[in-house]
Amino acid sequence: MVMTISGKEGLPKKWEDVMAAVKTYAQMQRSLEPHLAKAQPQAETSHQGSKRNNKRNRYSGNRDSVSKPYFPRTNPFDPRAPINAQRDNRASKKESWDRNWTEITRSPSEVLLTDAQFLRPAQPMKSKNNQDLTLYCEYHKDSGHTTNNCISLRLEIERALKEGKLQHLLPGGQKPTKRITPHNEGTSSGKRTMHVASTHMINGGKGRPRKAARRPDNDLKDEQVVFPKVRGGPRDRRAVFITGQLAHYCTERIFIDPGSTSDIIYEQCFNQFDQEDKDRLQAVDYLLAEFAGETVFPLDQITFPVRLTSGRHTRTEEVNFMVLPHTSRYDVLLGRETQGDFNMITSVPHSVVGFPTETGVAIIYARGEVMTSDELRPTKVTRPTPRDQPEKWVLNARYPEQKVTLGHALSPTTKAHLKQFLFRNQDIFAWTPADMTGVPREIAQHCLNTMPGIKPVIQGQRHLGSAKNQAMHEQVQELLSAGIMREVKYQTWLSNPVMVEKPSGGWRMCVDYKDLNKACPKDCYALPEIDEKVDNLAPFRWKCFLDCYKGYHQVHMAIEDEDKTAFRTPTGNYCYTKMSFGLRNAGATYQKLMNDSFRGQISKSVEIYMDDLVVMSMEEDTMLTDIERTFQTLRSVNIKLNPGKCSFGMEEGKFLGFIVTKDGFKVNPEKLQAIERMPSPSTMKEMQRLASRLAALNRFLANHAAKSYPFIKTLRNCLKKEQFQWTAEAESAFREMKECLIQLSTLTAPRKSEPLILYLSAADNAVGAVLIVEREGVQKPITTSARCSTTQKQDIQ
Repeated sequence: MVMTISGKEGLPKKWEDVMAAVKTYAQMQRSLEPHLAKAQPQAETSHQGSKRNNKRNRYSGNRDSVSKPYFPRTNPFDPRAPINAQRDNRASKKESWDRNWTEITRSPSEVLLTDAQFLRPAQPMKSKNNQDLTLYCEYHKDSGHTTNNCISLRLEIERALKEGKLQHLLPGGQKPTKRITPHNEGTSSGKRTMHVASTHMINGGKGRPRKAARRPDNDLKDEQVVFPKVRGGPRDRRAVFITGQLAHYCTERIFIDPGSTSDIIYEQCFNQFDQEDKDRLQAVDYLLAEFAGETVFPLDQITFPVRLTSGRHTRTEEVNFMVLPHTSRYDVLLGRETQGDFNMITSVPHSVVGFPTETGVAIIYARGEVMTSDELRPTKVTRPTPRDQPEKWVLNARYPEQKVTLGHALSPTTKAHLKQFLFRNQDIFAWTPADMTGVPREIAQHCLNTMPGIKPVIQGQRHLGSAKNQAMHEQVQELLSAGIMREVKYQTWLSNPVMVEKPSGGWRMCVDYKDLNKACPKDCYALPEIDEKVDNLAPFRWKCFLDCYKGYHQVHMAIEDEDKTAFRTPTGNYCYTKMSFGLRNAGATYQKLMNDSFRGQISKSVEIYMDDLVVMSMEEDTMLTDIERTFQTLRSVNIKLNPGKCSFGMEEGKFLGFIVTKDGFKVNPEKLQAIERMPSPSTMKEMQRLASRLAALNRFLANHAAKSYPFIKTLRNCLKKEQFQWTAEAESAFREMKECLIQLSTLTAPRKSEPLILYLSAADNAVGAVLIVEREGVQKPITTSARCSTTQKQDIQ
């Protein structure tokens, strides 16, 4: 037997091969014993016939679907022939297995365990001849070979790789698991308290595309899910949320909601995804309805494999999620469709979910430390009315801090269509300074037109504090990276920067161009009348307030004038390539650009003053059309908007220092507060500041000349600061003026061919007038005017 097994090449080197050869030798001896007894006398005479029948005997080889081993035509009574044939069979299989497979980061058995949803079911094995029945394949669920040596499995993996379903298994494509940070993580105590009750059930809108019904595996369908017994009976009432994995994102807050038809990823979770996953978003064209019936427009939809595991048993399903622009205490919501795909059973009393897997039933217990919401149900919940305040909406998930404002009075359908429209027109907004490529030079550019013969001025260097220098350096670097500035050498004009403190804190960099502006002639292009622009908004109910992103910086400087805008900093000298604030005639250049661009729309659907635009509409249905026409005009001249300062569908908003409403316009409350908080003036400069603030309210304050005369006359004969005196009469008039400011009326604008009423008021030192219009039996003021009498004017002068 040893000689037979050894053959010409000697004993096999592996013990498994030796045992397989011995086993084959024993089987061969048992099968040949009866034939050898009969064929021994006729061995020589029947040799030729045996060769012909050798093609059909049992040693002719196994016709396998993958490999076809070759048994050499030799004497059937040679005891070494089957052993040599088996060796050839193994060599043939090894050669087939060692073909050029695509390199992946996991073994076939690991791929079958983690990504079985991408593989098609295995076909039954046709034959097991010459196979080791002690080996088991998880893919075929049969014996004969191991899972890692299964060629059918490897071919199926190759197919899935070509279809792009297993790209994460390629070298360099595998991503480490990323934990999603909970929305309210960081509280001081171990338990997190939730005081706000929230509704999560989401219903798909009309025409929502449904996922194709997938028939579950019969073996999985027949599995019975049994929850463990609880002493005293299950009595949990908390929401069921579990831990799971979306692709390589791990989250501890997956809410299981049997009442929702949609699967949701909330905004705070989506913002933590990698950029390449965010770019896989697909547009949606339907609405979602919340529990209370209010419609919600999702940002987009995205598909992820969801992996749920109990530790021993794991299952993965493909889920199509809607991305909602709202925050929640949960990261992900799984609706009833996905629960059906998992064959999931949820028990709220047990606070547990269960579902069948290939290896058994998975039981996942809900997490319990998050929902400690004072355990007592409130006796009365005051539901906030979302229509009281405008909505701050994240338009671009890459910049969640820049939110557009949507009016609260819009109908849900119009608001949803508005969100969809804005989402498809994100290119009209500038999210960073680098997004401003500028208005083409052939359309507009700013020229200084310095007068010939003027000698360039280089201002003396001024030293600023460390805080101002740091703020200036940061702003210069930002504008350099955006292409708004460039470094300059051998400059002719040189100015100094000036740091101005912002009302909200921080510093704003300006440049002192007073010497340069003296050398530039004035452009007499007239700016619009502010009162006229405000009056034109009064008849329109719906308004969209738009702001151009760093408006002046979107207009190019003339190339020959760029060096003249140079200014010095501790790190070097720089000049503007775009039009800078503070340059002479910059306002006229910009206003002319806007007037030429919106010619034909001004006073009809748009009002413009410098870089402030208002799109106005009579009806809600025509508002989107007006916005679209405005966006097309802005896109034609390559002007970008600032999303954080844009408001859409508003009935009330701020424009040119006034609060414009659907009924008219009223004074800005900030201007009233500035006067109310002012102490009594003690210097001439404080008195001049009070006079300038009251001048901005002259249109709203009836007979203001007579009311303000007692403290205005304190400026009479004040040629020096020391001559100013605040009198008791002035103090009394100042207090009466503050009381009048509380009762200021809302003004309106006159309509064409509408009769007006004029009221006059005369006093010893002033005369006043009020223009009134009567509508529906109610008199509404249009404007007021007042003047000091001639004698008093001469006294003041």
